[in-house]
Amino acid sequence: MTAPKLTSRDMVTALYRHFAGRWAILTEVTARPAAVGGRIPAGARDRRIDMLLVRGGMRVAIRPSPHRAPAHTGPQLPLALPEAGQPPDVPVRDDGGIERLAIEIKVSRGDFLQDVRDPSKQAPWRELAHRHAYAVPEGLVGVLEVPAGSGLIVVNPDNRAASVRFARTAPKTGHIPGPLPLANIMDAFYRASRAEAELKGYGFGVERDGDDPGRLRAELKRLRHDLDLAHNKAEQALERARESARKLAAVKPPPCSTCQQPLHPARSRQARRRNEDWEHRDEIHAALCEGMRKLAWEEHLDTLSGEDRRWARYDAVPGPQPADPGDGRAAA
Repeated sequence: MTAPKLTSRDMVTALYRHFAGRWAILTEVTARPAAVGGRIPAGARDRRIDMLLVRGGMRVAIRPSPHRAPAHTGPQLPLALPEAGQPPDVPVRDDGGIERLAIEIKVSRGDFLQDVRDPSKQAPWRELAHRHAYAVPEGLVGVLEVPAGSGLIVVNPDNRAASVRFARTAPKTGHIPGPLPLANIMDAFYRASRAEAELKGYGFGVERDGDDPGRLRAELKRLRHDLDLAHNKAEQALERARESARKLAAVKPPPCSTCQQPLHPARSRQARRRNEDWEHRDEIHAALCEGMRKLAWEEHLDTLSGEDRRWARYDAVPGPQPADPGDGRAAA
């Protein structure tokens, strides 16, 4: 079975579920170029990162001022007050003890390689964050292809909720990024303000009937239940149709949509192993039909673009299927 192809939204969902609770998470955060001499350098551009994760707990060491002796000889205090006229103690780091991890998501190998070839795209975030990592679907990128200053997070498409792992830990280079820019802090406050207003119904155009969060959750639960029922009914109807077709085939075998030779309900081990519902009982017909289907599949692959073609190659050649009764070939 072919693993589902992950989209950027799938990746964000998987990463959020993995890191939520331990990190505060913002998506699509923009870093503006730093001014040099009061001016933005020519050609400098804003750079956006897909996810910025922050958490507290990093230790902030204090370096005493060299201009005065310790204020006491007892146990060392975290911070001694300076005497009048003396410079204060100096923090070794000024990032507030807030750790930052910047994550760039790539779902296309070509997009990843293009990003790696231009280091300036991720340079602002390597400056603003303590660590940097790329997040990709598993198997898309090799560890050795990732730049030395970045980690690699892989997401297994088969199990998006619990399949996030570091293929290479985002390295701590010892870089101290300094305070988070005011623009990013204000952006986080504005986002939190809008989210709270929408949740509690404070904002303009938000106070509508039925917007109570509890009611919305109940309605969503009901709709999911109805969708599951509809899906089950559709599956049952499809299975009844297949059973009817198999019973009819015992009386009058339908023609194959590929080679026009008679088809019969699958009963051989080989067909069952491939999850095929139909098969040719005649070995010559079976071999001829398989060759025709392989040729048609290769022609189909030639019509796909590079990325779609790479994913489609994991699919097996489709098994034989009865011709559509509305198709002229079925009556031939």
